[in-house]
Amino acid sequence: MKQILLATLISSALIGCGGGGSSDSPVETKRAPVKLMTVPVDGYQTFTKDIDSVTKSVTASSGETDYVYRNDENGDELMIDIGFGCEDCEHQSVVPTIDRIADINDRYAFQNMTNSTVDWKGLTYFGKFPMILDKHTGALLPIVMGNKPIKFDCNVEIDEPFFSTSLRSTVADGSLYASVMVDGSWKTDIPYEEYLRSGLGLFKAEITQGAFVVERLVPEYFHMTDSSIMVNQDSIIIAEFTDTSQDSSDDLPAVWYLIDNGKMTDVSDWLNNGEYSNWRIENGEFSAFHEVTDSSSKRSQMVFTMTWDGIRFVPEATGIKVSDDADNTEVVSLSPMRNNCRMTKNAQVDCLEDKQWKKVAKSSFIDGLGGASEQTFATQDTLFWVDLNNWEGAGYPVRVFSYNTATKETHELETGIYIDQYKEDSEVVLSGASAISDSKVRVYTKHWPSDGSKAYFKEYNINVVTGQIEQRQTDKLTPVGFMTIEL
Repeated sequence: MKQILLATLISSALIGCGGGGSSDSPVETKRAPVKLMTVPVDGYQTFTKDIDSVTKSVTASSGETDYVYRNDENGDELMIDIGFGCEDCEHQSVVPTIDRIADINDRYAFQNMTNSTVDWKGLTYFGKFPMILDKHTGALLPIVMGNKPIKFDCNVEIDEPFFSTSLRSTVADGSLYASVMVDGSWKTDIPYEEYLRSGLGLFKAEITQGAFVVERLVPEYFHMTDSSIMVNQDSIIIAEFTDTSQDSSDDLPAVWYLIDNGKMTDVSDWLNNGEYSNWRIENGEFSAFHEVTDSSSKRSQMVFTMTWDGIRFVPEATGIKVSDDADNTEVVSLSPMRNNCRMTKNAQVDCLEDKQWKKVAKSSFIDGLGGASEQTFATQDTLFWVDLNNWEGAGYPVRVFSYNTATKETHELETGIYIDQYKEDSEVVLSGASAISDSKVRVYTKHWPSDGSKAYFKEYNINVVTGQIEQRQTDKLTPVGFMTIEL
């Protein structure tokens, strides 16, 4: 059975959910559960709501939706239908509202839904239940914990509910998928079994009986740093944890642990000693940089695989060199990778060519900060770097840099969009960015008006190739994102 890891993380940024009138308890009579969904195909990979068309009257029998996969090059669209799994149900089928999508890898994508109907062990549930789309088969799978489907609090907003190969290269694709789930644990009246606990520990899931069945992997008092996690092709995990069993203060030291078949081993000496640095996943294996000296006393950084033998790491030289101009600033690389190229938070693209990691492109925008406002992500072939500059007095607008790993083309754009945290008429409480296509990103901000009126979003669709920017204001964030597929 395939395993998926889930870690939890708190996010206090709030979005509107839409939909309503749902019940999160099993229903007495049969309602058709959602089972299938149209899958993306090559060229039609931009998932979005068809906001330009007149809202259609959706019927249960047809399974039609207002969602499409768009070909961003020519504007053509592939309509998305929903399939149900009940032939003689007593209630009309309900087409769910998809509030948000998050790509996981070439096989799976997370779908946050309202008014979704799921079934588990003979019971039918109707409410705010997320599902996982299998992009190979079209199957929609519920997430189960405590022997019932997990609800998703759509008032909590996060860009990566599952650790995604579109956002990081530290999880080996096709093995054990590390994932972040957001829950409503800040609501004290919600039972633990119904939500994953935010920021507390690490969970694993097995795909079984048509669902993702979740259970805890480490004790609740181990708080994981989600940016630290690495998972190799053998499903062995390395991550930083803080042990709060005796003390819950904020200044506790973080410790590197390796988790193999449920056993936790302190490997801080290996991760912190400096002899082996820049730990990452390469070719599905733990890897690190190590300085070597050749016969002429010349020093150079080389890549070593770090194989865990159950007691210690066994380093083995790969023969791959790290050039002096490669970006070696990240201890654990969170950079997304496509076609043996990775985009770093320093807006630099390094590629593996002729047994050497070397710089192939770098943005002229970078200031060397590599801070929290700078985000990196990828589509099928393109690597993106976006600087949101979302602090007061930043002095420069949102900037975008891209590198297409197929065509080797680079583009950069200073957008003219300024995201100031505080303005006279409103406060920006949320900003983020995501990929739309190989040439476009979506930047969004949420505003709380100072007069107390309803919050609203501003969305900017930015074409880094043509420089065109489309802007719209809405009371609900448009569900949009790029779906990678296996080609």
